[in-house]
Amino acid sequence: MSGLAMMEGCVDAVVTYVSANVPAKIAALNMEFADSIQLPDITNVYSVEKLEIEPGDFPRVEVLGMRTDIQSENAAMVNSLSSLAIVCSIADDTDRANLRRRGYRYARAIVELLKAARSDGGLSGYAIGKIGPIDFGPLRWKRGESRVIADVIIGVQILTAEVFP
Repeated sequence: MSGLAMMEGCVDAVVTYVSANVPAKIAALNMEFADSIQLPDITNVYSVEKLEIEPGDFPRVEVLGMRTDIQSENAAMVNSLSSLAIVCSIADDTDRANLRRRGYRYARAIVELLKAARSDGGLSGYAIGKIGPIDFGPLRWKRGESRVIADVIIGVQILTAEVFP
């Protein structure tokens, strides 16, 4: 690829890493807790331009680029700090009491994956900076829907140093 990847490259790297590693992380958490609050597998990890509020496939992860700050630049390179929101949307129509607890566990899974990517270089040349804050959104539902939906929003900053050809 020629030119700068900037935010697009950051989002794509996070989507690829989470997609590849979240199934094993969820399986490990389900084994660790071994209780009635099991985490269903994440059905899809998306790169999105806006957060979807419509019901769809659950649980799902959406990665949204929020802001890029150019830290320094010259004719040959750009150093930037990009802020992303990783949103895990979950739904339940049978056990609403445990929906929030599932959200806590999905947040843990995503944070542990981000920490692993930081140490193993799994984001293909992008470096994870600050992780957080983590927001646990209100429970919501649509009229006529039996499912209650909850969102967990995890902020993450990605550091990039890109050479401009």
